[in-house]
Amino acid sequence: MAPPKKKPLTKSNTYKRKQKATNTYRKGPERRDNQLLNLAVLAAMVGGAVALVQGAKAGASNQAAPQATGSSPAKAPAVVPRPTPAPAPGPVAVTTAPTAPAVRDQAFVDSWNGEGLYAGTSPSYNPYTGNGRGHIKQAGNETYVGQWTGHVKDKMLQLKMTAVSGKTYSYWIAKDQVQLYTFAEANQRIANGSGSKMPADLRQAIENYFNK
Repeated sequence: MAPPKKKPLTKSNTYKRKQKATNTYRKGPERRDNQLLNLAVLAAMVGGAVALVQGAKAGASNQAAPQATGSSPAKAPAVVPRPTPAPAPGPVAVTTAPTAPAVRDQAFVDSWNGEGLYAGTSPSYNPYTGNGRGHIKQAGNETYVGQWTGHVKDKMLQLKMTAVSGKTYSYWIAKDQVQLYTFAEANQRIANGSGSKMPADLRQAIENYFNK
């Protein structure tokens, strides 16, 4: 049996094939849109991954920054001890210094026949002058003869007298022939008559002796 003969190509058959090609061309835009969508999703995923990596790097750099710079860790502030409050003031005991005893340095003759004044002393005793040397004048009993200077030598006391001119003279008298009183006591003795102030002739004799 002989095969059927193929139909010759006609214009209508050619158009139908071209129609199929046209259908294939229509699917092209859909594929392009899908590709663009896929590219956008991929770009978003890549961008998110990059952002995540950058954030991780930033956090790591912040944590490692103190060690990278080599700076020492911050020190804790020094603790300053608070001073102990002073105790409340209480009653203060007021103590008064004892009054110094008045100095007994005012000399009065204590000898019934009086005692001589001397310019100096002698280590050897003389029955007439005692340990005195350079006789000035005899002073009567209970007579004020001057102020003791504090010096003692050869059993003699050194006395002093200030003249009217302001000049001071020093001389000596036997230690055991005088009594010493305070300034107030000396004035009291002169006031009540139990002692007498230095006579003018005795004062003048002292000045004359040292000015001759």
